[in-house]
Amino acid sequence: MATILNEMLTEQQLIELTGYTKASAQIKQLKLQGIHYHLRSDGKPVVTWTAVNYPFTHRAVANDNVPNFGAISNG
Repeated sequence: MATILNEMLTEQQLIELTGYTKASAQIKQLKLQGIHYHLRSDGKPVVTWTAVNYPFTHRAVANDNVPNFGAISNG
């Protein structure tokens, strides 16, 4: 299963995912969906199945806004 998740989407699958054939429109849609992508040298986006199945918008984010109670001294 890990090999499937790391496979890249075909151009047709990317069109089906985004609804667009033009690279700039695909990139805009990927950003809206929170899906990570890389750009090829010709400007077209490349996306793995891992990025589709686990977009940034659904990943757990560490909560760094927790106070550091260890920094409080008693004296």
